[in-house]
Amino acid sequence: LWLKADAGVLPSVNDQTISSWVDQSGANTFTVNGVTFKSDILNFNPMVDFNGSTNWLAGNTPITFQTLYAVMIRNTTGDAGTLMSVSGPSTNPPGNIGYMMKGDKMWTGNNLDNPNLVYMESAGSLGNNKVRIATLEIQNGPASNSKSFIDGAPFPMSQFLGQGSTMGPFSFTPYIGRAQSVTDYFDGQVAELIMYPASHTDAER
Repeated sequence: LWLKADAGVLPSVNDQTISSWVDQSGANTFTVNGVTFKSDILNFNPMVDFNGSTNWLAGNTPITFQTLYAVMIRNTTGDAGTLMSVSGPSTNPPGNIGYMMKGDKMWTGNNLDNPNLVYMESAGSLGNNKVRIATLEIQNGPASNSKSFIDGAPFPMSQFLGQGSTMGPFSFTPYIGRAQSVTDYFDGQVAELIMYPASHTDAER
């Protein structure tokens, strides 16, 4: 998956609601729900704005959630604001929560039910109202095997909830800008979003 605000956005008119954001990888065709184009937020470069309550993108093809790169600004503090999630089920069950980069600590869930559910978080902090280059890489094994980076600086990952002990990549049709339940939306701006179905070496990253 590859979304970038300077390519494939229609209409690319400042403060206008967009009707299309083309996946540059060709993997998904997204249904766009209310997000708006901002022409000059990031050093005169465009970003796409999510309002934190009614804006999201819905894909139509499963992808592997593993290595996520995001250039973004978060407008909120704390644990709210899911950047990417699986698109089903539509309710919020006690388990089976698959998402990446939720909130300040980049919370990530492995999309399994208890007793195998794992939630992990970064030791780093994205903060708010700052442009961040965030990277999160899911590795097989305990949460401590996974990796996170903020503006290139590495931060360890750790498990904070769930009865499971093993993290791992998972596949599902994606949402951008919301959780699979309708209780958590991303509030902020996105310049670029890339998901790779593989882990990366330091040189590749």
